Amino acid sequence: MLKRVVFCLLFFTQLNCWAQFVSAKVKVIGLTCSMCSKSVHSALSSLIFIDSIKVDLESTSFNVVFKKGETVDLNKMKAKIEGAGFSVGELNASFNFTQQKVSNGSFFEHEQCVYHFIDVKEQVLNGEVSFKIMDKGFMSKKDFSKQKKKTSFKCIGEVSSNSCFKTEKKGVQVYHVSL
Repeated sequence: MLKRVVFCLLFFTQLNCWAQFVSAKVKVIGLTCSMCSKSVHSALSSLIFIDSIKVDLESTSFNVVFKKGETVDLNKMKAKIEGAGFSVGELNASFNFTQQKVSNGSFFEHEQCVYHFIDVKEQVLNGEVSFKIMDKGFMSKKDFSKQKKKTSFKCIGEVSSNSCFKTEKKGVQVYHVSL
Protein backbone atom coordinates (compact mmCIF):
# COMPACT_ATOMS: atom_id res chain seq x y z
CA MET A 1 0.00 0.00 0.00
CA LEU A 2 2.82 2.38 0.89
CA LYS A 3 4.43 1.71 -2.52
CA ARG A 4 1.19 2.77 -4.27
CA VAL A 5 1.00 6.00 -2.27
CA VAL A 6 4.65 6.83 -3.04
CA PHE A 7 4.12 6.00 -6.74
CA CYS A 8 1.03 8.25 -6.90
CA LEU A 9 2.87 11.10 -5.21
CA LEU A 10 5.81 10.78 -7.60
CA PHE A 11 3.52 10.51 -10.61
CA PHE A 12 1.51 13.62 -9.76
CA THR A 13 4.66 15.54 -8.85
CA GLN A 14 6.06 14.72 -12.30
CA LEU A 15 2.85 15.94 -13.97
CA ASN A 16 3.12 19.22 -12.14
CA CYS A 17 6.79 19.63 -13.11
CA TRP A 18 6.03 19.09 -16.78
CA ALA A 19 3.31 21.72 -16.89
CA GLN A 20 4.77 24.82 -18.46
CA PHE A 21 4.38 27.82 -20.67
CA VAL A 22 4.44 27.04 -24.37
CA SER A 23 4.26 30.41 -26.12
CA ALA A 24 3.08 34.00 -25.93
CA LYS A 25 1.78 36.70 -28.21
CA VAL A 26 2.90 40.19 -27.22
CA LYS A 27 1.43 43.30 -28.79
CA VAL A 28 3.94 46.14 -28.53
CA ILE A 29 2.93 49.81 -28.40
CA GLY A 30 5.09 52.34 -30.22
CA LEU A 31 6.46 50.26 -33.10
CA THR A 32 6.59 52.31 -36.28
CA CYS A 33 9.15 50.58 -38.48
CA SER A 34 11.22 47.46 -39.01
CA MET A 35 14.14 49.01 -37.07
CA CYS A 36 11.86 49.37 -34.04
CA SER A 37 10.80 45.75 -34.29
CA LYS A 38 14.43 44.70 -34.71
CA SER A 39 15.36 46.37 -31.41
CA VAL A 40 12.50 44.60 -29.57
CA HIS A 41 13.36 41.30 -31.28
CA SER A 42 16.99 41.67 -30.24
CA ALA A 43 16.04 42.51 -26.64
CA LEU A 44 13.67 39.53 -26.33
CA SER A 45 16.19 37.20 -27.99
CA SER A 46 18.60 37.81 -25.12
CA LEU A 47 16.28 35.98 -22.69
CA ILE A 48 17.44 32.38 -22.15
CA PHE A 49 13.92 30.97 -21.93
CA ILE A 50 12.92 32.15 -25.42
CA ASP A 51 13.37 29.63 -28.24
CA SER A 52 12.08 31.60 -31.23
CA ILE A 53 10.35 34.85 -32.15
CA LYS A 54 8.25 35.76 -35.18
CA VAL A 55 7.41 39.40 -35.80
CA ASP A 56 4.12 40.58 -37.29
CA LEU A 57 4.69 44.23 -38.19
CA GLU A 58 1.13 44.69 -39.37
CA SER A 59 -0.31 43.94 -35.92
CA THR A 60 2.84 45.15 -34.09
CA SER A 61 3.04 41.86 -32.25
CA PHE A 62 5.64 39.22 -31.50
CA ASN A 63 4.85 35.51 -31.40
CA VAL A 64 7.25 33.97 -28.92
CA VAL A 65 7.92 30.25 -28.41
CA PHE A 66 9.47 29.25 -25.10
CA LYS A 67 12.18 26.64 -24.58
CA LYS A 68 10.98 23.43 -22.99
CA GLY A 69 12.12 22.99 -19.42
CA GLU A 70 13.10 26.64 -18.91
CA THR A 71 11.46 28.90 -16.35
CA VAL A 72 9.50 31.66 -18.09
CA ASP A 73 9.58 35.13 -16.52
CA LEU A 74 6.90 37.41 -17.95
CA ASN A 75 8.26 40.40 -16.01
CA LYS A 76 11.63 39.97 -17.72
CA MET A 77 9.89 40.02 -21.12
CA LYS A 78 8.08 43.22 -20.16
CA ALA A 79 11.32 44.77 -18.90
CA LYS A 80 13.15 43.92 -22.14
CA ILE A 81 10.39 45.52 -24.24
CA GLU A 82 10.41 48.63 -22.05
CA GLY A 83 14.22 48.70 -22.11
CA ALA A 84 14.03 48.85 -25.91
CA GLY A 85 11.88 51.99 -25.58
CA PHE A 86 8.39 50.53 -26.04
CA SER A 87 5.55 49.22 -23.91
CA VAL A 88 3.39 46.12 -23.77
CA GLY A 89 -0.09 46.66 -25.20
CA GLU A 90 -1.29 43.12 -24.56
CA LEU A 91 0.26 39.84 -23.48
CA ASN A 92 -1.45 36.50 -24.09
CA ALA A 93 0.42 33.48 -22.78
CA SER A 94 -0.26 29.85 -23.68
CA PHE A 95 0.18 27.29 -20.93
CA ASN A 96 -0.07 23.51 -21.11
CA PHE A 97 -2.63 22.52 -18.47
CA THR A 98 -3.59 19.10 -17.13
CA GLN A 99 -7.01 18.91 -15.45
CA GLN A 100 -6.71 22.40 -13.92
CA LYS A 101 -10.01 23.50 -12.38
CA VAL A 102 -10.56 27.25 -12.58
CA SER A 103 -13.38 29.55 -11.61
CA ASN A 104 -13.88 33.23 -10.97
CA GLY A 105 -11.34 34.17 -8.28
CA SER A 106 -9.45 30.86 -8.29
CA PHE A 107 -5.65 30.64 -8.16
CA PHE A 108 -3.08 28.54 -9.98
CA GLU A 109 0.54 28.33 -8.78
CA HIS A 110 3.53 27.70 -11.03
CA GLU A 111 7.25 28.41 -10.49
CA GLN A 112 7.07 31.07 -7.76
CA CYS A 113 4.12 32.73 -9.49
CA VAL A 114 0.43 32.76 -8.68
CA TYR A 115 -2.12 33.27 -11.44
CA HIS A 116 -5.38 34.74 -10.16
CA PHE A 117 -8.23 34.02 -12.58
CA ILE A 118 -10.66 36.92 -12.89
CA ASP A 119 -13.95 37.12 -14.74
CA VAL A 120 -13.88 33.47 -15.86
CA LYS A 121 -16.56 30.82 -15.72
CA GLU A 122 -16.00 27.56 -13.87
CA GLN A 123 -14.27 25.03 -16.10
CA VAL A 124 -11.47 22.47 -16.37
CA LEU A 125 -8.46 23.42 -18.49
CA ASN A 126 -6.67 20.75 -20.52
CA GLY A 127 -3.93 21.04 -23.09
CA GLU A 128 -2.63 24.32 -24.44
CA VAL A 129 -4.78 27.21 -23.24
CA SER A 130 -4.13 30.90 -23.81
CA PHE A 131 -4.83 33.46 -21.12
CA LYS A 132 -4.46 37.23 -21.04
CA ILE A 133 -2.40 39.01 -18.39
CA MET A 134 -4.66 41.72 -16.97
CA ASP A 135 -2.14 43.67 -14.87
CA LYS A 136 -0.85 47.20 -15.26
CA GLY A 137 2.05 47.25 -17.68
CA PHE A 138 0.86 44.11 -19.48
CA MET A 139 -1.92 45.89 -21.34
CA SER A 140 -2.49 49.42 -22.58
CA LYS A 141 -3.27 52.05 -19.95
CA LYS A 142 -6.72 52.57 -21.49
CA ASP A 143 -7.56 48.85 -21.41
CA PHE A 144 -6.20 48.50 -17.87
CA SER A 145 -8.34 51.39 -16.68
CA LYS A 146 -11.45 49.83 -18.27
CA GLN A 147 -10.66 46.42 -16.78
CA LYS A 148 -10.07 47.83 -13.31
CA LYS A 149 -13.47 49.57 -13.37
CA LYS A 150 -15.22 46.49 -14.78
CA THR A 151 -13.97 43.83 -12.36
CA SER A 152 -15.10 43.19 -8.81
CA PHE A 153 -11.54 42.21 -7.83
CA LYS A 154 -9.95 45.22 -6.15
CA CYS A 155 -6.53 43.53 -6.01
CA ILE A 156 -5.84 44.37 -9.67
CA GLY A 157 -3.24 47.09 -9.73
CA GLU A 158 -2.07 46.45 -6.17
CA VAL A 159 1.67 46.20 -5.68
CA SER A 160 1.53 43.69 -2.82
CA SER A 161 0.97 40.04 -3.65
CA ASN A 162 -0.80 39.69 -0.30
CA SER A 163 -3.60 41.97 -1.47
CA CYS A 164 -5.35 38.98 -3.06
CA PHE A 165 -3.23 35.96 -2.19
CA LYS A 166 -2.02 35.29 1.33
CA THR A 167 1.32 33.51 1.42
CA GLU A 168 4.35 33.23 3.64
CA LYS A 169 6.59 32.50 0.64
CA LYS A 170 9.06 35.22 -0.32
CA GLY A 171 9.33 36.53 -3.87
CA VAL A 172 5.94 35.28 -5.10
CA GLN A 173 4.68 37.19 -8.14
CA VAL A 174 0.90 37.45 -8.61
CA TYR A 175 -0.57 37.88 -12.08
CA HIS A 176 -4.24 38.53 -12.76
CA VAL A 177 -5.38 36.56 -15.79
CA SER A 178 -8.51 36.01 -17.84
CA LEU A 179 -9.36 33.46 -20.51
